[in-house]
Parts: sequence; C-alpha cells; structure tokens
Amino acid sequence: MYRKFKKGCYYINMKNTIDINLMNIAVAIYNSNNKKLTSNKYFDELFYNIEVIKSFELFILENYPKGNERKSALYYIDNKEYLISFIMSEDNNCIVTLHDSCYLNDTISIMCTSKNREDEFYQMISTIYPDFVVIDKDGYIVEALDNFEEMYGISREDAIGKTIFEMEEKKIFNPSVAIKAIKSGKQETMLQLTGANKYIMCTAIPIKNKDNEITKVVSYTTDQTKYQALEDEYKKLSDVLKTYSDELDYYRSNINSFPTVIGVSNAINNVTTLVNKIAKFDTSVLFTGKTGVGKTMFARLTHAGSARKNGPFIEINCGAIPENLLESELFGYEKGAFTGANKDGKRGLIELANNGTLFLDEIGDLPLHMQVKLLKVIQEKKSSVIC
Repeated sequence: MYRKFKKGCYYINMKNTIDINLMNIAVAIYNSNNKKLTSNKYFDELFYNIEVIKSFELFILENYPKGNERKSALYYIDNKEYLISFIMSEDNNCIVTLHDSCYLNDTISIMCTSKNREDEFYQMISTIYPDFVVIDKDGYIVEALDNFEEMYGISREDAIGKTIFEMEEKKIFNPSVAIKAIKSGKQETMLQLTGANKYIMCTAIPIKNKDNEITKVVSYTTDQTKYQALEDEYKKLSDVLKTYSDELDYYRSNINSFPTVIGVSNAINNVTTLVNKIAKFDTSVLFTGKTGVGKTMFARLTHAGSARKNGPFIEINCGAIPENLLESELFGYEKGAFTGANKDGKRGLIELANNGTLFLDEIGDLPLHMQVKLLKVIQEKKSSVIC
C-alpha cells in the first residue's frame, strides 16, 4: 500500500542540477512527461500513504502553472495547513515546495511588524523633513516620501528604481547632491533645481559599513521657512546698507571729524568731563547756550565717546530747512505720497541717523506743531514716513 518516490538528484537542464535531499524543507519535482514525482525525505514524511499521494497529485494537476508563472496555494494534510509553491523549471517540469503555514505565520508576523516600524519611521521622518530619499550604493532610488511628486515633478512610484544619474540627466535633480556625496564620500549640501521648477536646499549623507564602503545615501530637504527667514534677514541687511548708502551720498562732502577740545579753564574742563560721563549712557541730551559757544562741537564729542560712535552722526540745522519741506526732510515719504515726490520715495534724515546720533541744531526755531512731532520721536525713539 505504500508508494515510494524516486530519490536523489534531479536534472533541471543540461547545466544545472538540484539536489533536493540537501534542502531542509519538503520538496518534490513533478515530471510533466511521465507524471512522476521525485521527492526528498521531508516530503516523504508528509505523504505517508497512497491516498494522500493520489490526492496531492490531483491537486498538482489542478494547480499546474502555465508557462513560467509561479503559483501558490494552501493545502491541508491531516487538518494541518501548508503553503504549496509551484515553480516551473526550464525543461517544463514543476518544482513543488511545502511550508508549514504556522512557521510562515510567524515569519509574516515578523515581516508585518518590521513593515509597520518602517512605515512609522517614514511617517516620523515626514514630520521633520519635507523630502527624504534613500539611494543604494549603485545610485538607485529605493525609497522616497509620498510627496515626492510635489517636490520633483514625477511620482514616487516612477522614481523608485530609477538612478540618480538618470534623474540628473532629465533635470529632475539639477544638479544631484547625492551624486556629489557618492563621489566625495562625505556629507554634501547644495541648492537644487527640481523637475517641479523649485529651488530647494538639499543635504546628502553617505552611509558606510565597517570597511568604510558606501552602502547607501540618504538625501533630505531642510525646512524652507529657515531659508525664508534668511532671505528676510538678507532683505533687512540690504535695507540697512541702502540706508548707509543714502547717508553717505547725502553727507559725502561733509566728513565727520570729531574734535579734540583745546582748553584749560575750569569751565571747559567741567563741560568736557560731564560730556564724557553722559556719552556712556544711551539717552537724549540737551545742549543750551548762545550761538558760537560750541554746542555742535560738544555734540560731536558726545557721539565720539558713545557706544554709537561707529554709526552715523546726522546734524540737522532746523532753522535752515524751509517750513513746507521740513516734515518730508525729517521723516521722509513713500513713493507717490504727493505730487512731485521722488518716484522711489525718500528716507528721512531721522531714519538715516538710526543706530547713530541725531543732532537737531537750532531746534527752538521749529514751528510748534513740528516740535510736538519731534517730542514723540525723542520719547519713543521711532518715526513714521509720510504715506
């Protein structure tokens, strides 16, 4: 009642031989010509009588693969579940393997756990970086975030499996920071123009094994808001430079030379000592005295001894500016503020003194309404332009 299968090696083709007895799983090879099975000992242990064998041969015929396709199916022996895999060989015979589904379930569970951890990892990465790409040592893209298309103009599915060299050639990475990292063997950061016509700051880091060989490269894009902040800082710096440029143009012919006081009288010494003390404080100072006593000189001396000495010293003769132009000269105006205004607008003299010293000479000659406005500037240390 027992049927034994042919033992030993089985020839798949003229060049390759499979010794199924060396395999530690249940394996058999079904010959499509003579309808016979060649099996190993693990297979024989499962198929212990003719009824089981006949049932399995019928199962093979029902699930026999076509062409080079691979098929899998579940099969039960004594109420125990097995996963059957069918693989066609080059000579049109079928290799049949049996796996206990209990072990497979454990494997699948482990694989699912690993996949879930991998998914969680990329979810966390996506909260940190708007773009993250994994590249193998040969330059093939093996993983990317879901928003790849938004960043680069092609879908994530189309990108995976492509090389970074192809991507650079097609101007999707232009240029590719990952290529630079592979060539240099170190972290690289550069500006990239993407296929979505976006400029992004990318960093690529080569990952190496213990032999210092590159195994993969990770590439990521940093938060664009940081670079927007840098851009804003650059604009502010440009505005400051423009301010100093305007101040230099306005006072190019008037070199600020800060005097050394020459005098030995007690009165001169007392004023000089007082000025040196005042200069250490960031405060407003009122100089009084008749014309010619040196108020401007002591104002310059105060500026020279202050923490603002590297800033501009703006001197305004309040009595020399026509009243109808006084407000626009002091406070400036935006473009189009009034008929005849400079098309680009104009910075006021008060703004030009920012981070430096503003000296208002003959302030008592100002109209009262202007004195009120200047009082607010002196108290709050800020002014508004004319709109």
